[in-house]
Amino acid sequence: MKKSVLFVLLLLMLSGCASLGVNERPYVSLSNLTPLGMSLLEQHYQLQLRIQNPSPVPLSINGMAFKLEINGKNFARGVSNKKTSIPAFSSQLVEAEVSSSLFGILRQVQSLSDGQQTHFRYRLSGTLYSDGLMSVSFETKDEIALSQFQ
Repeated sequence: MKKSVLFVLLLLMLSGCASLGVNERPYVSLSNLTPLGMSLLEQHYQLQLRIQNPSPVPLSINGMAFKLEINGKNFARGVSNKKTSIPAFSSQLVEAEVSSSLFGILRQVQSLSDGQQTHFRYRLSGTLYSDGLMSVSFETKDEIALSQFQ
C-alpha cells in the first residue's frame, strides 16, 4: 500500500513539472525599467522582463514574484498575476509593476553621488508559478558599464 502511494505521488510530481515545462530552467532578464509614479514614500515602475524558454515544451506561467537589487542593494519588489505561455525554444517580454521605497532610491543616489560607481549591476531573483503548487525559481545577475551612457 505504501509503495503505491509513493508511486502515485512521484507521478504527480513529474506530471506537474511537465505542465510547467521545466526540462531546462527558464532564463529571466531585465529588459526595461520605466518610472510610473512617485510619492514621498513609494515609487512605482513598469518592469519589462524577457523570459526565455530553452525547453522543448511550452512554459505555462500563471504568476510570478520577484525582487530587484541594484548595485548590491535592495531596490524593488513585485508580483504579477498575468497568465502567459511561452512556446518551446522562444522568448517573450512580460510586463509587471514593481514598488520601491524612498530608502531604495536614496541608497542608489548616494552610491552614484560619490563618483566611485563605474558599473550598474543588478540581480533579479524570484519564482515563476504554474497551476497548482508547481514553481521554478530564477536568478539573473548582470553588469553594465556606466561609460556606455556618457
